[in-house]
Amino acid sequence: MKKIAFLTSLCVIAVLFGCRKEDPHNPCIDKNKINTKIGCLEIYDPVCGCDNKTYDNACFAENYGGVKTWTSGPCKTTQTGGDGCIDSSKIDLTLLCPENIDFVCGCNGITYSNECQAKRNGVLKWSKGKCDNTKPKDCIKMEVCKDSCVVLKAPKMVTMMVYPSPTYSYKWKSTNGSLSCTDCMFTTVCPSQSGKYILEIYITQYHLNPICTLKTGGNGGNGILSGGCYNQRCKHKKGATTLHSTIEYCIKVKDCKKPDLR
Repeated sequence: MKKIAFLTSLCVIAVLFGCRKEDPHNPCIDKNKINTKIGCLEIYDPVCGCDNKTYDNACFAENYGGVKTWTSGPCKTTQTGGDGCIDSSKIDLTLLCPENIDFVCGCNGITYSNECQAKRNGVLKWSKGKCDNTKPKDCIKMEVCKDSCVVLKAPKMVTMMVYPSPTYSYKWKSTNGSLSCTDCMFTTVCPSQSGKYILEIYITQYHLNPICTLKTGGNGGNGILSGGCYNQRCKHKKGATTLHSTIEYCIKVKDCKKPDLR
């Protein structure tokens, strides 16, 4: 009888307090902490999670990644547009560079106005002169990540970025690269080792097969959507991630329904 009472007590305790759903494969992540309904501000104050992923700020790390601990600053990992091309730990957008024009071509295929600008963006290797981007190149083919369509409710102005209310958020992945939907969860543009990209786009209208013009820079390198999305033919233009540059993507909507407003 006492044994039954003891087991009953354990059951009551289990019901009252529940069990923590920690990821057995990654003790750094506590899934109980994940709450994507929390509206984190788009303030770029990067932290490096114990999962060795860089999050835009501590709010994203805790509530979207379920990360238990983190350190200030981006993770010291090397992201490449070629072998050993870009070191994210060397990116310093506060570095003041001279305005002289002495073009260099970065190992990532991007032209910078001078060597200082290349160093500012973490580029490790470059050559003199502009990059030869005259040859037609296929646009970066993207498809939306399944179940990534959500409605964002945010203040009208959040650190230089204007959000209409409500706003649809779509997370995309490259179809001709190795990036998955989870490789770059919280940055707007994320270069992969193969030079392809993953990005989140905030738009107010739903379009099939849109081409989106994205301007980067300003908010810690995060993308700022401009021009909207249009049903047009694909343009042959290579994407770039330098400041004040324009990126055009050929995007196909797949496995993604228009979200309900809530």
